[in-house]
Amino acid sequence: MWPTPLLPLVLHIPHSGTSVPSATVNQFVNQELLQQNMNALTDWFTDELFKLPGASTVCTPVSRVVLDTERFTDDAKEPAARFGQGMIYTHGYNGEQLRRELSDQERAHLLENYYAPWHLTLEANIHEHLQEFGFCVVIDCHSFPNEQLPTETDQTTERPDICIGTHATNTPCWLTELASREFTKHGLSAALNQPFAGALLPDAFKGDPRVLSLMIEVNRDLYLRSDNLHEPKHKSQNFAALQIQLQHVLLKICAEFKARGITT
Repeated sequence: MWPTPLLPLVLHIPHSGTSVPSATVNQFVNQELLQQNMNALTDWFTDELFKLPGASTVCTPVSRVVLDTERFTDDAKEPAARFGQGMIYTHGYNGEQLRRELSDQERAHLLENYYAPWHLTLEANIHEHLQEFGFCVVIDCHSFPNEQLPTETDQTTERPDICIGTHATNTPCWLTELASREFTKHGLSAALNQPFAGALLPDAFKGDPRVLSLMIEVNRDLYLRSDNLHEPKHKSQNFAALQIQLQHVLLKICAEFKARGITT
């Protein structure tokens, strides 16, 4: 299905896309508001920042403002839905209404054409890695603004360079300790599940010791020239150096998992 993977690593990148499918354009209140929210909420350049030769990448081109593939389909289970940012965003980062009321048919179209295929692709990718290596590490790749948004649950003003998120059943302690230690070696501050918590993993692999999951969120001040919400985003001079640091950490994780074996 894909080129044979060279590393037991799946990079899950759900929020770097900026495409707005033509069938969804008229769902939004106006295009200016849509663009403002894309500027504020997109994990800019994470598809490039986390790039690692030999690793497999699952990355959507569609903007999270159109449909957030990492949110629960049931708003009752999704904490962000209280801000109007469940699977289908109805409100923007500042609480302003972003989208008109959708019909059941429109919601079904979003689910069937963007959400379901994404998750099937991720599952198939993990299965392929298990067949090739017998184990796999899924890295949930994100970035976050240095200043908290009004719709974020964590309103802590001081934010780390790196946020490390964990999965309830598939993130062993050694994995978080290793990641924290390696980032610290590079002079980066790291916090566990702060300001964001969790790490995505398909239900089929929950509790499977062959599949580990870890979220890595990068503070945008580390690699963007400006994190002003409404300005176009550009890479800073530190982008390439940070990319190398991330590659180093990811390779360390793969090597350690292989050395420990799938039972540890």
